Amino acid sequence: MSRTAAYFYDPSQNRSLARLEHMFARGTLGELILVGIEPKNRLDEYTPWHAKALSDPYPDFGGQGSHYLSFLVEKLKPYIDRKYKTDGRREQTGIIGASLGGLISIYAAYLYPDVFGKIVPYPDRFGTKASSILCGRKTPVPD
Repeated sequence: MSRTAAYFYDPSQNRSLARLEHMFARGTLGELILVGIEPKNRLDEYTPWHAKALSDPYPDFGGQGSHYLSFLVEKLKPYIDRKYKTDGRREQTGIIGASLGGLISIYAAYLYPDVFGKIVPYPDRFGTKASSILCGRKTPVPD
């Protein structure tokens, strides 16, 4: 039996996992293989390009998202497809993330449209400045 696979960012730091479990328990989410991915450095791995920090006490964004996604698509996904007999078609492959995980999910859909067919970003958690940039707005998106 082939299964849907969903790649999920920051599983230990994310309240979204509880939402998914609730949906599964209610029957609104079908059976799937959920692959939790812990970052080594999320400010590098989950950002598509280098950018200055949004405020002083934080480090800059490293912009290594392309390298990270290349690993995910070329190494991790084929391993998961083989080992767990997932259905590797784009229609059965998802990516889920909130905050920077949502940003890299959108970037993954852009770079690899033939790989990821189910995209679940939570852009409202990017913050108002980042949400404004993503939406192409000149004024901040209200919280």
